Amino acid sequence: MFERLVLAAAIVALLPVVASAEPTPAPAATPAAAATPAGPLRSLVYAVDVGIRTSNESMNLQGSATFGAGTTAKGTIQADVIGLAPGNTLVFRVSEVSDTRKAPPVTVGVLDLGQIRSSPKDAPNLNQEELELLGMLGRGVVADHDLGPGVTWKVEGADTKNPDVTTYTVESLVGDDKVNITFERTVKVTTAAQPFDVHSTGKMLYDFKRSVPLSASVLQRVHEEGEKTATTDLSFEYKLVSDSMAK
Repeated sequence: MFERLVLAAAIVALLPVVASAEPTPAPAATPAAAATPAGPLRSLVYAVDVGIRTSNESMNLQGSATFGAGTTAKGTIQADVIGLAPGNTLVFRVSEVSDTRKAPPVTVGVLDLGQIRSSPKDAPNLNQEELELLGMLGRGVVADHDLGPGVTWKVEGADTKNPDVTTYTVESLVGDDKVNITFERTVKVTTAAQPFDVHSTGKMLYDFKRSVPLSASVLQRVHEEGEKTATTDLSFEYKLVSDSMAK
């Protein structure tokens, strides 16, 4: 059951999240192939802690029954920038190694504001913690915004049938190159065979000179209604441990 929920959440992460039309990115394989001989343009490695708890409720002739299951994981996510594509898109090769959750290398495009594009066949090989991290690596997630304390901005999806809104808030500046940002995202998917909604809250310490989160945490709840009602609570903690562009 949980695997289906993770896939559903992954579908949410692949939805467009900007109101204006974005240029269609070039196929990921094209820039990736061009960058391969010289190696990645940039290599990022994050330590990641994952917590998952799922509660299911089903109805039968005797009434309702509820049961739950949980898991945790510790490991690393490697995100290599292997090319560039139209629409200010970064092409990543991402993979995860952990004690209980592993994911093979997959090529994805991350658009300017964190939208993710990948081949449908790769969806089963993308863990939700990878998708959440990739969403923070878009070039324009923080760039070009006023970073004064208390400033907020929103990113809204273009699909009115499946509302998707993320609000970012500047909490404080740290030195002359870092900023603490909180964010909240609400998604409601009504057009899927199994409707569901996702609510996420998080925070990150972002280095705006290097355009990269140094650390981040995300709490997410995925709620699915139907013959079986399911709620999954996920928590992700990230810490940058290696950056090939760091001085």
